[in-house]
Amino acid sequence: PVIPVLPDVNGECSATATAPTTTDACAGTITGTTTDTLSYYTAGIYVINWTFDDGNGNSIQVPQNIIVIDDIEPVTPTLPDLSGECSVEAVTPTTTDNCAGTISGSTADPVSYWVPGDYVINWAFDDGNGNVVYATQNVSVTDITPPTATVPADVFTCDGTVSSIGLTDVSDNCSTTPVVSYELSGATTGSGSGDASGEIFAPGVTTVTYTVDDGNGNSSQYLFTVTYQPVEDIVVTIDAGTLTCETSGTYQWINCSDNSIIAGETGNTFRPGVSGEYAVILTQGTCSETSDCYSLDYTGIGDTRYQDYKVYPNPAREKVNIQMTREHTNVSIKVFDVTGNLIKIVELDRFTETFLDISEYKAGLYMIH
Repeated sequence: PVIPVLPDVNGECSATATAPTTTDACAGTITGTTTDTLSYYTAGIYVINWTFDDGNGNSIQVPQNIIVIDDIEPVTPTLPDLSGECSVEAVTPTTTDNCAGTISGSTADPVSYWVPGDYVINWAFDDGNGNVVYATQNVSVTDITPPTATVPADVFTCDGTVSSIGLTDVSDNCSTTPVVSYELSGATTGSGSGDASGEIFAPGVTTVTYTVDDGNGNSSQYLFTVTYQPVEDIVVTIDAGTLTCETSGTYQWINCSDNSIIAGETGNTFRPGVSGEYAVILTQGTCSETSDCYSLDYTGIGDTRYQDYKVYPNPAREKVNIQMTREHTNVSIKVFDVTGNLIKIVELDRFTETFLDISEYKAGLYMIH
């Protein structure tokens, strides 16, 4: 057969060959045959080997080039901006290509973001045939929600100390750990971080203001008051075997020997009638304090010389007044400490009322005879 000159078969994205023919002196037109693939879909250069046989023992083989090209880039996509509160996770974008069809982007950048801020993801779209396009995608992570907490109720204290006044259920929507600080204003001033329970409060009303900050520009404030109204100094006088609390409030007298409550004794005066030591529990508002104990001796009660006096204030800081209901002569006033040591003696020729200067005494319990 005549050796034909076979043309190259070219195609974009794919190419398919059609069986060629040649002529033979006896057989006329002969169609080539091949065992090679006729259709190609991947860019490259291929060869089909055709055989031409005239049926009379004469055959020839002729090669034919198949050329598949892809010289068109994928479509460059316009990627939407991504935004979210607390976090953003990007989904792999796609584009189209004339040969490959749908192409997924690839990137070396992170696709998950958890910290507020602005980011850019650089995507590449490769059709596998040497054509690559690039596109950027903007990512914005925000945090616009303030942290939350539960604030305690207003607090009343009788001694200036409090406990368990910290915020509870402190949380933030973005899973960060908020920072808690506080400021004191009013009767007490100061500031600190965390829980204000360890503060010592001054008498009066103090406003506690907590600030909770999530570190991302959001904060919330919570406030309540701490009221400290101390009980006034308790002044008890003794007159003819009767104890009188001179400080206003409500009263409950007790027996100091066992701190037991004396039933029914709720007035500001109390005459036990039995020798012993007694004190009064004074209540003002929601706070109570117990006075010092006072000794009463009813032995020889008929001698009224030792029952017609007042000693006040008690407790005292600067001085103690001693007042008699009638004048006495040749009086000796002695002061002892709790160990029985004589620390002061005052001799008076005539005595109705006097005072003892105790400003230099240390705090403690003293006895006057």
